[in-house]
Amino acid sequence: MTDARAQQNSGALSAGRLNFGWWASNGPTAGYLVSLVLESVGRLPGLDSLTPGSVDLRIVRLAATDDFDVTAAFAQAAGGVATVVVTLAQREPFATASVQLGRRLAEESIAPSHRLSALPPDAYAEMKIRPGLPPVTGQFTYRPATNPDGTSPQPGWDLVWVSPRSGPYSGPEHTAKFLDCWYPASYMRAVREHLGRAQPPSELRQPAATNLLGAHVEFTSPDEAYADLSNALLASRLKSSADGYQFEQQEIWSDRGDLLVDAQIVRRQERPQVVHSAERRP
Repeated sequence: MTDARAQQNSGALSAGRLNFGWWASNGPTAGYLVSLVLESVGRLPGLDSLTPGSVDLRIVRLAATDDFDVTAAFAQAAGGVATVVVTLAQREPFATASVQLGRRLAEESIAPSHRLSALPPDAYAEMKIRPGLPPVTGQFTYRPATNPDGTSPQPGWDLVWVSPRSGPYSGPEHTAKFLDCWYPASYMRAVREHLGRAQPPSELRQPAATNLLGAHVEFTSPDEAYADLSNALLASRLKSSADGYQFEQQEIWSDRGDLLVDAQIVRRQERPQVVHSAERRP
């Protein structure tokens, strides 16, 4: 695609069925939806050579474990950056996304302004996945990165090493799947506060269920950093909470020290809602 301004109506890009194996709480994870969006955009003519820089995901309604289709309303290119607006629908839209893509410039990369301190994955015990956990936990193995006393090696952050059970990930479209595959930061904060009061784990109350409202995702490393990712460090923290809305930051780091993804996720406390099929959805 040239730097000249361009616009195209793309129509339907793909169709398939949402995989319940990527469900967390009341719907699919932000990472799974971003991955679907990027895979679809990669099929657009003239955009396969561009690299995603950011994705803005907005949830319109709860999705169902049912068939869906993906359409691109338009694609524009100006100054070497293309913007594609994508809609995911099950008869009616359930999510929209705006994707910005461009060619990487041959300039020196700047190291992240901070680094999260954690030992290599093998230094931590693998968590046993027990029945009743969200389906997405079956996609990965987890090694929570905690100090011997149970505290985080990075104060204010929850750290967990995550490894795909299907094999190494490559490319931003697969790396995005790491997002949102762990407990919400509000849940982990409730656990820390409970343990900090020296109360027995059996008295821990289940935090209020949350619904995903949206995510802003940035891909912050050179292309080569997204190759052969057998492990990734998922870091999350609750930035603030107000009027039932929760504002969370998540970062994905490679075991080579690359900051792969910086994401802002918005949730809202809700009563649990489950939609089983598109036909049942009001």
